[in-house]
Parts: sequence; structure tokens; C-alpha cells
Amino acid sequence: MLSMSSDTIDNVVKNFLKISFSVSKHNSKYTQSQLGMCLISCANARESIEEGVSSPSPQTMRDRLQLNGAWLEKFHEISIMFATFFIKLNRRLKWFISIDETLEPFYGKVKKLSSEAKPYISSYRNDVKGATGSFKYMVVSICCKRYKIPLAITPMKTGKDINPWLEDKLRLALELSPKSAILADRGFNSVKFFQMLERLNCKYVVRMTVRDKSVKKKIKNGNKKIVHWIKDNKTKESVLLNMFNIIDKFGNKYVLTSNLDTPSQFLLKYYRCRWDIENIFKMADRVQLKTSSVNIRMRLFSIVFSFLLHLLWQTKDKSKMSLRTFVKSIIGIISKIIGFILDVQGKLMKIT
Repeated sequence: MLSMSSDTIDNVVKNFLKISFSVSKHNSKYTQSQLGMCLISCANARESIEEGVSSPSPQTMRDRLQLNGAWLEKFHEISIMFATFFIKLNRRLKWFISIDETLEPFYGKVKKLSSEAKPYISSYRNDVKGATGSFKYMVVSICCKRYKIPLAITPMKTGKDINPWLEDKLRLALELSPKSAILADRGFNSVKFFQMLERLNCKYVVRMTVRDKSVKKKIKNGNKKIVHWIKDNKTKESVLLNMFNIIDKFGNKYVLTSNLDTPSQFLLKYYRCRWDIENIFKMADRVQLKTSSVNIRMRLFSIVFSFLLHLLWQTKDKSKMSLRTFVKSIIGIISKIIGFILDVQGKLMKIT
């Protein structure tokens, strides 16, 4: 199987770290590469900067981390580069574009937060013990059986319409893979969302939450296909959807809406590919830098950095190297280049 060269991967890591940390001055003790290795070590151990490093100090790490820098744009650039490469390499595989929200629990007092941080925390707790709310992020991914690529991410602000950002990123994903269907869960059952899909002129499979009594009755009567207008109570706008009532071999019930001309069993098969984006969240969580910061940029950086490590890992033979083993190999490569290691006490030590 073809893969990207090690030099390309090394350059990606080097360039991302270069953007993430400020340039060392003549009186700075630590280089960008040294700070980057400390950051990767913390992510690998799922520790915060405060827990994982002692020398350089956590304060030095925070001061040198450029949270207002161009690292998010760089991550999106890298994701597009990898998606272009993998799609071209695997033309025969079926690719899907999935969208979903990912949540980070918040444990503090929302009322005491600054006016800048408060809008980014929703009241949704996701049954996490002790959580008082959640940071929410919208993610667009493009996936196939072999590769799971997080293409774009943005924090979700209360009261802000996410659809313009989402439409822009979905259009980009469709440019990369025009024949891919967009997959979404029940959280996207809005008239605005389906109007967006119509503007994009794309294929889609979306799971529906049925509230209309007439539709519920038809489903109860065993109707396999239902044509129904869904309406927005505020704008009074509506869209006409084809809904499919499907029961799998285990007796689980699904109501899907799609514009694909394909048997319902294939619609369900396609919809289940949406779980690829959940796998991205689950795998990236294994190497996510922990933080208790309410700074949305710090929170976002933590997730983006884990997405990047997960993305790079997919250039290797995953059957022979786990994600954490891969991250350890990156730490080892950087250690050899800069001549330093991070000891068990979190101190940078020169290799003798």
C-alpha cells in the first residue's frame, strides 16, 4: 500500500509546531522543537501542560503557545492535503462526508464566566457526572473504509447560526469528492439544513426524529416510504422529504430521509458509515491534551492537535502500529533531532 513519505510527515509536524509556538528570542531558553516535544508528550500521556512538564515551566509553555496564531488554518490546510492524496489513491473505495457535534464537558460555574467564554458553553451535560455544561464543536469529516479524515472543526457559539460555516465546508468536501453522500444524525432535522443540501445539489442520508402524528401513524401502519413536508414554525418555510421506514435484522427501527435512488437496505448501510466520525472522536481522545481552561482557543487547540496526530497516524500501517505507539515514535524522532528527552519528572534533559 502506498503512503506518504516520512519526510512529508516530519515536515507537517515541524511546520505545525512552528506556527503553534512563538519564535525563541536571544534570551529564550527553549526552542520551538523542545516545547513541541513537551506538548506531544503531554498529549500522549493525556496530561495537561501543568501535569506533564516542570522544566520548561507550565507558564513558559502557556506564554509561548500562540493561541491566536494560524494553527487552525494550518490544520485545515493539512487535512485538505491528506484528503486529496488519499482520495486520489483510493478512487475505487466509497467515500462519505459526515457531520456531527463533539462535546467537551465543563465543570465550573457558568454564571461566573467572562462574557467572552460564556456563549461557548451550552447547558447540555451529556450525562457526565459533575458537568455543568459542555463546549460544543462542529466537525466535518470525509471517510472511507480505510481512512477517517477530520476535514474541518469550529467551536459553536450560542445564538450564532452555524449553517454558513457548515455550508462552506461541505462545499469544500464535495469539491474533493463530488460523488460522496452527506451523512447526518437526528440533530440536523431542520428546514434550513435541508435547504442547504438542496443548494449544494448533493446526495444525502439523514436520520429523522418523527414528531408529526400523521407520519407516526403511517409508520405504525407499516408504510415503507412516506413523502412528507417538514415545516419551520418560525419562518413558515417547508421542504418536501422522502422518508424511509426501515427495520434491521435485529429489530431496530430507523426513519431515514434521502434523495438517493437505492433500496432501503443500502440507505441503512450508508447511514451506518456515519459512525466513522464517532470513531475519529474516540481515537483522537486517546492522545488529547487535557486542559481545564475556559479559553475557547485553548480548548480548540487541544482537540485540533489530537486530530492532527490521529490524521498523521493513518499514513502508517495501523495493523502494525497503534496510535499511541505512533505518537511515541514522533517523540523519539524529535528527541534525536534536538538532542533532548523529557524525563519522568517532566524535565527536559540533554542526551549525553
